[in-house]
Amino acid sequence: MRTKEQCKRLAFEEKLLQKYMSNFRFYDKTGDTYVEGWVTPNGTSKRYRLRLDIPHDYPDEQPEIYVTSPVILWKHGGHEKLNDEGVSGCFHMLGTGHGECVRICTLCDWEESLTCLKLLIMGVMWLEAYEAHLDSGDDIADFLC
Repeated sequence: MRTKEQCKRLAFEEKLLQKYMSNFRFYDKTGDTYVEGWVTPNGTSKRYRLRLDIPHDYPDEQPEIYVTSPVILWKHGGHEKLNDEGVSGCFHMLGTGHGECVRICTLCDWEESLTCLKLLIMGVMWLEAYEAHLDSGDDIADFLC
């Protein structure tokens, strides 16, 4: 169960998303809260689903962000799965979860003043870098750093 302060914070976060990323929605705001939405990277017709899991002690703890669709993400050339990389600085990944979905590494230093909106924007940037990796074979980190 979330505290009154946490519920206020989530209501604020929801308004931010409605204004700036209206393709994302909050689910189960009083329990196992998460945010999901579809993203189509620039210059592609591909669609990806991002999921942001909001921990019970949010905003003190950083949410986790996953690519939940497609579940399998292929590396450049299509012969190896990115999902098999585990924790990887080259690919900005923190392993997998939610049935082997890729968990994206977004921030090293979380602080409670940061928002879900920022993390989702970083998730979109990761997807743009992933698409660039598919085209070039360069590491995702090469496009994000």
